Amino acid sequence: MDKILTVAGIAIITFGVVLGFLSYRVNSQVMGQAGLGIAIISPEKDSPEWREKERRRVLSDRLFYWSIGLTITGGVLQIAAVLMPKAFR
Repeated sequence: MDKILTVAGIAIITFGVVLGFLSYRVNSQVMGQAGLGIAIISPEKDSPEWREKERRRVLSDRLFYWSIGLTITGGVLQIAAVLMPKAFR
Protein backbone atom coordinates (compact mmCIF):
# COMPACT_ATOMS: atom_id res chain seq x y z
CA MET A 1 0.00 0.00 0.00
CA ASP A 2 2.85 2.40 0.79
CA LYS A 3 4.33 1.96 -2.69
CA ILE A 4 1.00 2.80 -4.29
CA LEU A 5 0.73 5.98 -2.22
CA THR A 6 4.32 6.93 -3.05
CA VAL A 7 3.86 6.44 -6.79
CA ALA A 8 0.51 8.26 -6.74
CA GLY A 9 2.14 11.11 -4.81
CA ILE A 10 4.97 11.37 -7.34
CA ALA A 11 2.52 11.41 -10.25
CA ILE A 12 0.34 14.07 -8.65
CA ILE A 13 3.34 16.24 -7.73
CA THR A 14 4.65 15.96 -11.28
CA PHE A 15 1.28 16.98 -12.70
CA GLY A 16 1.15 19.91 -10.27
CA VAL A 17 4.59 21.12 -11.33
CA VAL A 18 3.62 20.87 -15.01
CA LEU A 19 0.52 22.96 -14.31
CA GLY A 20 2.73 25.51 -12.56
CA PHE A 21 4.94 25.85 -15.64
CA LEU A 22 1.85 26.11 -17.85
CA SER A 23 0.48 28.84 -15.59
CA TYR A 24 3.73 30.78 -15.94
CA ARG A 25 3.61 30.43 -19.73
CA VAL A 26 0.03 31.69 -19.98
CA ASN A 27 0.84 34.57 -17.63
CA SER A 28 3.86 35.52 -19.75
CA GLN A 29 1.68 35.59 -22.86
CA VAL A 30 -0.82 37.87 -21.12
CA MET A 31 1.83 40.27 -19.89
CA GLY A 32 3.61 40.40 -23.24
CA GLN A 33 6.06 43.26 -23.48
CA ALA A 34 5.04 44.65 -20.10
CA GLY A 35 6.88 41.72 -18.55
CA LEU A 36 10.05 43.01 -20.22
CA GLY A 37 9.69 46.41 -18.55
CA ILE A 38 8.42 48.18 -21.67
CA ALA A 39 5.62 50.68 -21.12
CA ILE A 40 2.56 49.70 -23.15
CA ILE A 41 -0.87 51.16 -23.70
CA SER A 42 -3.56 48.87 -22.38
CA PRO A 43 -6.55 48.05 -24.56
CA GLU A 44 -9.87 49.78 -24.00
CA LYS A 45 -11.92 48.26 -21.21
CA ASP A 46 -14.56 45.77 -22.45
CA SER A 47 -12.97 45.58 -25.90
CA PRO A 48 -12.45 42.09 -27.38
CA GLU A 49 -8.70 42.33 -26.74
CA TRP A 50 -9.33 43.33 -23.11
CA ARG A 51 -11.72 40.41 -22.59
CA GLU A 52 -9.23 37.97 -24.11
CA LYS A 53 -6.44 39.18 -21.82
CA GLU A 54 -8.74 38.99 -18.82
CA ARG A 55 -9.79 35.44 -19.77
CA ARG A 56 -6.15 34.35 -20.05
CA ARG A 57 -5.26 36.00 -16.74
CA VAL A 58 -8.07 34.11 -15.00
CA LEU A 59 -6.90 30.88 -16.67
CA SER A 60 -3.36 31.52 -15.45
CA ASP A 61 -4.58 32.10 -11.90
CA ARG A 62 -6.69 28.94 -11.91
CA LEU A 63 -3.80 26.84 -13.26
CA PHE A 64 -1.55 28.26 -10.54
CA TYR A 65 -3.99 27.44 -7.74
CA TRP A 66 -4.56 23.92 -9.10
CA SER A 67 -0.81 23.40 -9.28
CA ILE A 68 -0.40 24.37 -5.64
CA GLY A 69 -3.27 22.12 -4.57
CA LEU A 70 -1.98 19.12 -6.51
CA THR A 71 1.57 19.57 -5.26
CA ILE A 72 0.36 19.69 -1.65
CA THR A 73 -1.88 16.65 -2.20
CA GLY A 74 1.03 14.66 -3.66
CA GLY A 75 3.23 15.63 -0.73
CA VAL A 76 0.57 14.54 1.75
CA LEU A 77 0.25 11.17 0.01
CA GLN A 78 3.99 10.63 0.19
CA ILE A 79 4.11 11.60 3.86
CA ALA A 80 1.21 9.25 4.56
CA ALA A 81 3.11 6.44 2.84
CA VAL A 82 6.16 7.03 5.04
CA LEU A 83 4.21 7.33 8.29
CA MET A 84 1.93 4.37 7.61
CA PRO A 85 2.28 1.70 10.30
CA LYS A 86 4.00 -1.51 9.24
CA ALA A 87 0.78 -3.47 9.89
CA PHE A 88 -0.79 -1.86 6.80
CA ARG A 89 2.24 -2.27 4.52
